Amino acid sequence: MKKAVIFDMDGVLIDSESVYRKQLIDYLNDKGAVFTDSDLNAIAGGTSKHYDALFHRLLGDTMGEKEVFAEMNQRYGRFQDWKSVMFPHLKELIEYLKEKGYRMIVASSSRMFEIEEIVKAIELDSYFEFYLSGEMFHESKPNPAIYIEAAKRLGLDASECVVIEDSTYGIEAAVRAHMSVIARRDDRFGYDQSEADYLIDDYREVKALLEVME
Repeated sequence: MKKAVIFDMDGVLIDSESVYRKQLIDYLNDKGAVFTDSDLNAIAGGTSKHYDALFHRLLGDTMGEKEVFAEMNQRYGRFQDWKSVMFPHLKELIEYLKEKGYRMIVASSSRMFEIEEIVKAIELDSYFEFYLSGEMFHESKPNPAIYIEAAKRLGLDASECVVIEDSTYGIEAAVRAHMSVIARRDDRFGYDQSEADYLIDDYREVKALLEVME
């Protein structure tokens, strides 16, 4: 029986990748960097290491994720309206899960301050027991450590946990942690979602899937 649902954040709670992608393209173009869609797809859903590797290659050794995003925030302003990019029917699903007694947490590669800020902004912070950030681990997704730790803190077996993900890295991490995986279908960023157990287009589909998994 499934007892917990673990949510990724970017691309699962909010459509953040499209926000980041537009600003990043503008920034790299302004810098005169030569890049391809494949370069950007390779970092979608990735960690600081993925971003650092790309930015060092395109912009030089002194430009890593922190430096680039600091410049982007200064230049374009830090995006704040997270509620406007929250996925439809997400809150309806979360309220249903709470009513049915499922435990819920967020496990994201993003930094902890970003997770806390965004989940609060979309007014879902009261539903989650705790958050796990990729910065808490030596290796983040696709390493399964974040999901293994999630089960440990919940006091549950991996088989009792369902993960909702979107990116190649995230799906791989959840599969390697031996958890059931529901992927929110997204074909915009070159994700390989083939390892997920289920693909959904709408969060209203999750209720029926959970019944099947019981």
